[in-house]
Amino acid sequence: MRTFSSSIGPCPRAGGPDRRLHSWRALERILSEGRCRTIGVSNFMVHHLEELLGSAKVPPAVNQIELHPWCQQCDAVAFCNARKIAVVPKAR
Repeated sequence: MRTFSSSIGPCPRAGGPDRRLHSWRALERILSEGRCRTIGVSNFMVHHLEELLGSAKVPPAVNQIELHPWCQQCDAVAFCNARKIAVVPKAR
């Protein structure tokens, strides 16, 4: 079996709350099977994270977002920091 150190998913535009939760449940299953060490999200804003945290059994370890001097996303960064979700910058 191949294992990964982390897995990123789902994209917030991936079909609405039900599909995001379905994708997240799949990642939680992969994590519980030991096929990866951490799971996270990409491009989640505060309202996406609140929605996910309300239903997730395992919180995301990381949120990969566009982050640079011209796009600082202070609300998302503060939300993640308060909940110990690592922010990984992704430049366009």
